[in-house]
Amino acid sequence: MKHLIGLLLLSLFLFGCATPKSFVDKRYSSAKYSDIVKKAEPYKLKFTVMFQRNGENFPQVNAELLGHVERTLRATGVIVPASDAADGEITIVMNNIADMQQAYAKGFATGLTFGIAESTVTDFYEMKATIKLNNQTAYHQNYKHAIHTTVGSSSMESHPGAISPTAAFGKVMEDLLLNFVRDSQQSGILSRFEGFTIPAYHQRNLHKLMLTNR
Repeated sequence: MKHLIGLLLLSLFLFGCATPKSFVDKRYSSAKYSDIVKKAEPYKLKFTVMFQRNGENFPQVNAELLGHVERTLRATGVIVPASDAADGEITIVMNNIADMQQAYAKGFATGLTFGIAESTVTDFYEMKATIKLNNQTAYHQNYKHAIHTTVGSSSMESHPGAISPTAAFGKVMEDLLLNFVRDSQQSGILSRFEGFTIPAYHQRNLHKLMLTNR
């Protein structure tokens, strides 16, 4: 996880006085575990993940990303990881969109004041999620989220609701994956009905949906 915040917050720690306090943007959190219909026999799907920073692959975070994906999807009671893609596959691509120049500039300003002046940096995230069943793309959707991180000399207690950057990323992943599973079920995929096939209307519009969300 250190790779997630290392580059972004490096300049914020130059003087050793900055304490990061992160806030997960609540606008992007809508689904809850209670919104998801568990299956008596969860889908056994192969998990493939890829972490990116500003569109460039950043494999150092893949293991951490996979851990979040496995924990959250298992907890939904709908999907469990499989060693192969015989029954299907779920692919998660997580892109961290960060303004590195802004982060360094704000961190330097905070450092000059020895942490007295607080600075806030926002990390945006885009998740592309795809489900393949029977060697066909059954569902594909893009999701967005954000983490706002404040750095300065004030304590965590002075910022109610603040959590560590590491915990914030975990919360972002949970939010996005819950939104994804709920939406896929509402579209007829990963539904409560055994033997459920992809609805005809969904098959007709799937190609258009994928082009729109690229």
